[in-house]
Amino acid sequence: AKLTKLVRGELDWIVMKTLEKDRNRRYETAKDFAADVQRYLDDEAVQACPASAWYRFRKFARRNKAALTVAASVFVMLAIGTVLIWRAKSETERALEKAQKNYREAQHQHTLAQQRAEEANAVGKFLIDDLLGSATPEEARGRQVMVADVLANAERKIETSFANQPLIEAAVRHTMGTTYERLGRYDAAERHLVRARELRARLLGPEDPDTLASMNNLANVLESLGKRHEARPIHEHVLAIRRRDLGPVHRETLSSANNLALVLLGQGELGPAQRLFEEIVSVRRRILGPEDPHTLNSIHNLAVVLSKQDQVDEAHRLHEEVLAIRRRVLGPEHPDTLKSMNSVAAQLQKQDKWAEARKLYEETLTVRRSVMSPEHPETLRTMENLARLLSKQSEWHNAVPLWEELLALRSRVLPPDHPDLAYSMERLAWFLATCPDAQLRHPKRAVELAQRAVDKAPSMVSYWITLGVAHYKSGNWNAAITAQQKVMKLRKGENGSDWFFLSMAHWQLGNKVEARQWFDRAVAWMEKNSPNNQELRRFRNEAKVLLGIQEKDKLK
Repeated sequence: AKLTKLVRGELDWIVMKTLEKDRNRRYETAKDFAADVQRYLDDEAVQACPASAWYRFRKFARRNKAALTVAASVFVMLAIGTVLIWRAKSETERALEKAQKNYREAQHQHTLAQQRAEEANAVGKFLIDDLLGSATPEEARGRQVMVADVLANAERKIETSFANQPLIEAAVRHTMGTTYERLGRYDAAERHLVRARELRARLLGPEDPDTLASMNNLANVLESLGKRHEARPIHEHVLAIRRRDLGPVHRETLSSANNLALVLLGQGELGPAQRLFEEIVSVRRRILGPEDPHTLNSIHNLAVVLSKQDQVDEAHRLHEEVLAIRRRVLGPEHPDTLKSMNSVAAQLQKQDKWAEARKLYEETLTVRRSVMSPEHPETLRTMENLARLLSKQSEWHNAVPLWEELLALRSRVLPPDHPDLAYSMERLAWFLATCPDAQLRHPKRAVELAQRAVDKAPSMVSYWITLGVAHYKSGNWNAAITAQQKVMKLRKGENGSDWFFLSMAHWQLGNKVEARQWFDRAVAWMEKNSPNNQELRRFRNEAKVLLGIQEKDKLK
């Protein structure tokens, strides 16, 4: 076995070559045979083996082990060195690229800082020279200058002052738009913020923080104008970008979420609004603290949602909690404190604590007129709340003049298509048509106001009801029936609050059978749905007398 192993390979090939049958493939001479054996002994390639490159290399390697070992070591070292150099080069290139990127970013930030500084200087100069300068004695010349006058004077100079500085114009318009919003001048605020957004989106990009700020404020103004269908997609867009770029708990992200929740609240999506407000309150309490103004604002908004869902006790508790903190931290005349006072009064009214609610409404209205101006939308909202409470208390001599004043002020400060303006028209029309005090009734004017309200909001069922009642009180029986028929087309579900007037209109036209049918339907609906409604009781008795119906009024 040992011998077999020894001769296997090259010696085997040599023996086989000597035994070849083909003479041309055998060794030619014994000398050639001896030379091949000698080559084997000298670790050289023998002629009997196949002459492959790998075979020759193996023979070479066996003869030159030391040299090849050194060469291999050198090769390995060179390879390792090459890898290390390549890695070092790659790391150097990455470090260089990172350094260049940081340098470019630093340059960009430096450029932005310079740009912001230039904008700030230009805005400051504009505010001092053009805005506040109009209030100096030289410009005022003895007359009292109001904030609105100052803004109007500055507004006229924007176009010419920044003709070649669009970003500065955008910054000024953003500031003025925000100022107009706080003053309740929403139409002027919208105009400036639309322009600021256009300029910033074009020059800075649609996702730049400044562009988003203008979009956010514009959406707030649109919501205040009642254009919620326009405000909502803007708020959703800004919120999505801020969540992506700033994270879900950043101040600006939470502000956008709060604004979107307000739009949802205005659109009647109470469940989604409540969930969003609860999330915001939780985060703001944890990050900003329970007494931060932003936290209090979110709690206030959550309480409003709860109140609209008839969770009156919890809403009242939250409003009282926020009011106490705002009075202590912000003071009794701060706009946020006044907002809480108005909300607490509304909760007291819901709980039928009318005397307490009235006192708080009157206090809030007095301070708002003084601090925020008599024409500010928030002042007018408190006036509306007080007018509704006085109407519930049947204090018509106080309520109707207040509705008149409210409509006059809103007509002056709100755009023609604002929903609050249409609502004020409809409410005044209702009282001018149905007021128990004949001296305060004015049916023809009620028809005019109700028709204007319907023209502004033709899908509002309550406006058509008021128009029908006003027509009836004016003696327009057919017009009254037509309006009530429109009500029945628009209304979802059965609601008989206006059927007493439909009954009386048919009676006046001689349709006595139909009149009695509508009367009976109205009575059945009232006793099932609103048996203690004093206003319906009045209308029922009026119809009963007209139709000559002898019935025992269950409300007596």
